[in-house]
Amino acid sequence: MQFISKTIGLLNYKFSTFWIIFKWLIFCTVIYFLYSVIRNRQVDIGYVIYHLNRVLSVRNIFFFLIVFLLSFLNWSLEAKKWQILVNQVEIVSFKDAFKSVLIGLSFGFISQADLGDLAGKMVLIKNENRKKSTGAVLLGGGIQTYISLIFGTFGLTYFMINVFSSISTFEFAILNLCFLGIFSGIVLLYYRKNINFVFDNFSFLAYLKPFLIILESYSNLEIIQVFTLSVSRYLIFSLQFLIILFIFQIDLPILVLMMIIFLVFLVKTIVPSVSFLSDLGIRSMTSLYLFEFYKIKSSIVIASTFTIWFINILLPVIIGTFVFLRLKKTQKKSIEDV
Repeated sequence: MQFISKTIGLLNYKFSTFWIIFKWLIFCTVIYFLYSVIRNRQVDIGYVIYHLNRVLSVRNIFFFLIVFLLSFLNWSLEAKKWQILVNQVEIVSFKDAFKSVLIGLSFGFISQADLGDLAGKMVLIKNENRKKSTGAVLLGGGIQTYISLIFGTFGLTYFMINVFSSISTFEFAILNLCFLGIFSGIVLLYYRKNINFVFDNFSFLAYLKPFLIILESYSNLEIIQVFTLSVSRYLIFSLQFLIILFIFQIDLPILVLMMIIFLVFLVKTIVPSVSFLSDLGIRSMTSLYLFEFYKIKSSIVIASTFTIWFINILLPVIIGTFVFLRLKKTQKKSIEDV
């Protein structure tokens, strides 16, 4: 038994190391390809700056205000989702849940985004409850990913039918994997109540039990609530992206723009993200590729993707860092008062 435990531990360590190396390779590849695309298309950074300055006008203030307000609504929905999930372990107020979301975003700035989200949401959770809460974080992130997969599959199907001149074996395989992922998600959610059976019959997975056993405690109503909040979040940041594309005067039908947005988010979901910078690279590279079919200028595409990245990624990172520093200062003052 001890030998098996050591073997599993060694395999987990090797897998973790491999995954970290793999993510950094993806990051370097994304940055290299983005650089190559920009260089080959002779994108002048001056034109990108020109388009950014062009949209920063008084007439667009109202639209930018809507996008900013939608960001706060987006964070609020994520906070409510986290509150529903973690209340199975520990009662958390909406205010603390909101702080946790922002802190998670700031942690994603200095680490991998998924680990940052996990660490941020653990900050305000009691030490003895953190193992169980890990499963709650994974469930929330998993459902959000699942929503992106569903909408992204719509986008990929649309492009394969209406845009791509021919369908390669690779593209067909990706589409089939998407449908397989959608089907697998349904199966996993349906059989979540039997997770204890899995741990009892597959001893090599026993080490995961403290983290994932919480999954069987969620009712169908709670899953539906989290699912609804996840869909709402997805539609909100899709709407934000759509508004930004309109601000930059990308003149394409709404349906086409939405399918492009869905595909951008699908690629962002599938490709491992090492940091907030690789997120920008993935968004930009995918957008450049898709808008190329409609002859949209690369400088406009880069300017628009940078803008939505700034609003949805960099801005919350700055706010989340401020919230975390203020929280640490408050905790330090409380200790000194004692």
